[in-house]
Amino acid sequence: MKKDKQDHEGEELIPEVEPRRDMPDKKEFDPMPDRDLEYEENSNEKYRDHPSTDK
Repeated sequence: MKKDKQDHEGEELIPEVEPRRDMPDKKEFDPMPDRDLEYEENSNEKYRDHPSTDK
């Protein structure tokens, strides 16, 4: 066994790994979506009873 290998044994327990590939980039992930757009999409307008004009 090499002397220098023996001196360094146990120093690096956790090898360097690449960043997780399944994590989205920070610029892709928006923690606060556009609230105005979300409100418009979930608006009750499309579910309201519209009075019919062809009476």
